[in-house]
Amino acid sequence: MSSKFGGVKLEGGVVGGYEVILGTATSPITLTNQSARNLFIQNPNGPKLITLPSTGVKAGEVFRLQVEGATETNLVTIRTASLSNIDFIGGEGFIEVMALRDNPTLAEHWKVIDAQEETSLITVTTTQAVAVTMNFRCFRERPRLINALCGIHFAASSTATAATFIEIRWPAGTIPERFRPGANRNQPCGVLTLSANQTGHAIFFANGQVDFRKFDGSNFASTSGLPSQQIQWMY
Repeated sequence: MSSKFGGVKLEGGVVGGYEVILGTATSPITLTNQSARNLFIQNPNGPKLITLPSTGVKAGEVFRLQVEGATETNLVTIRTASLSNIDFIGGEGFIEVMALRDNPTLAEHWKVIDAQEETSLITVTTTQAVAVTMNFRCFRERPRLINALCGIHFAASSTATAATFIEIRWPAGTIPERFRPGANRNQPCGVLTLSANQTGHAIFFANGQVDFRKFDGSNFASTSGLPSQQIQWMY
């Protein structure tokens, strides 16, 4: 399997400073101090564990993990030599981690200095005999040494042409933990304009629960679904 990255054809191995990890390998990958500091992982076909090195790593060294084609079921996990998880990518994006001390072994010996990720989720719930599908496109950014920005694009549609619902709830855990608002923050809320004289709102909770509430009990003609909205917050 080959791919192109940065205009260079990749066949695996180390190319242009990137160590290429293709999706056929599902076993954990343990890096050493001789490994490339830039990793490119493409289309993992199962959960993939990347273990950072310890011996020989100096404080201030940075490892960058670039991911393409991951999903929530095929998460890429970056972890320490002591097997403590540092961060995850379940979509497209990258993570940069910096060693805070020589020979780092624990999670506190590393710092995520930059990260960007975007992933899509589709979840279905049934309420009042109406099946409603909610599409979430989650994203996050962590600029260097600045608080992270997190957000969700969301839209919903119903299998019925007209649905009477006041509240729909997607349970705890619907939104992956790394995209949720902080437990001690206000819960982000996005307002939706459904149709003439009808509005509703979606609320995102720290436990990953999502509530959609319509402000009246009349039918909502859902052939075109709810209009796509975006909400974002710092965490």
